[in-house]
Amino acid sequence: DDVMRYLWQHHAKERGYPEGKFDELVFEATGIEVATQFDKWVRRAEELDYDEILALAGLTLKKSHGKDAAGPWIGVKTRAVGDRLIVSEVRSDGPASGFLSPGDELVAIDGFKVSATNLDERLRVAGIGNFTAFHVFRYAELVEVSVAIAEEPATKYEILADPLAAAGALAVRRSWLGTDTIEEIKQ
Repeated sequence: DDVMRYLWQHHAKERGYPEGKFDELVFEATGIEVATQFDKWVRRAEELDYDEILALAGLTLKKSHGKDAAGPWIGVKTRAVGDRLIVSEVRSDGPASGFLSPGDELVAIDGFKVSATNLDERLRVAGIGNFTAFHVFRYAELVEVSVAIAEEPATKYEILADPLAAAGALAVRRSWLGTDTIEEIKQ
């Protein structure tokens, strides 16, 4: 709020603020140095460490899979075309990124025929943490690539209050959220 108010008071009549100067304006408005975080999170777009950030306010992030257990995962979506299994999407953060491509026809995993009905089972047999041979047709050429089978990433996230949070973290939470308890926010 302080930063937005400062920007409104000092830059609303202009056409915004100077490019690349937002972190300096945050410092002017609050006295808080954010250049390092800005470099990590905005200019280079590194993954946020949610645990570290939420801990500042006495909060934790609970990750789960929305089901009993995480299964094997390679980060692709597939579609069945007749009896063929075609890669339709490859996630850039998945283990298959750079190895499998949209349009690849999955033929076999570790030498065993793969189909839409047995893909999950073939991945389970290959095992999380193992590099596995995938045979694919790519533009009519049979290609073998090795992909590491990973654990399926979390799909459900919940922010919880840390019962062991220090007094300083509770003060930050109260200042930020206007309350000490998460339950009040959920209502």
